[in-house]
Amino acid sequence: MFRRVTPETWSQLTALTGFLLTFLVFLGAVLRAWRLQKIAADKLSRLPFASEHPAPETTRHE
Repeated sequence: MFRRVTPETWSQLTALTGFLLTFLVFLGAVLRAWRLQKIAADKLSRLPFASEHPAPETTRHE
């Protein structure tokens, strides 16, 4: 059944471009983390996840 389906060239190119873009972003993040100095990694590890004083809500949903 699927043998009769012929994908268009643009759809193959779109899939390949998406895969390559995702792979390059992931590779960049890995390389940046790998090259991170010990002092910078320790500093980043001490950052808080959330603020102790959250920002007040500015929108009202009624």
